[in-house]
Amino acid sequence: MASSLVRDPKRLAPKLDPAIVADDTKLAAAVDELVRGDPHLDDLDHRIAELALLLYAGVNERTWRTLYLPIDRAVDAHFTAAILLVARWAFQEGRRPLAAERADL
Repeated sequence: MASSLVRDPKRLAPKLDPAIVADDTKLAAAVDELVRGDPHLDDLDHRIAELALLLYAGVNERTWRTLYLPIDRAVDAHFTAAILLVARWAFQEGRRPLAAERADL
């Protein structure tokens, strides 16, 4: 699974700076800008929506609200936190000298 940045060389990734990386809202917006329109992620979003509709048709409203929606929100929160953590880690790693450069210091 190649990223859209590889598949579409005209697509520019948002620029990050320490102020964006330190702010959850700004960093989440930058990540959203990066992934929005990615064909693979769009396909996954459509598949998730299709499965959710199938599940919704098979359960009652109470089950949907008390079981599915809290699980969905928890999964979203988990992946949002994970993506922000990885983005911060990648930003910090990109600011550090490479291991070979550090050995020369």
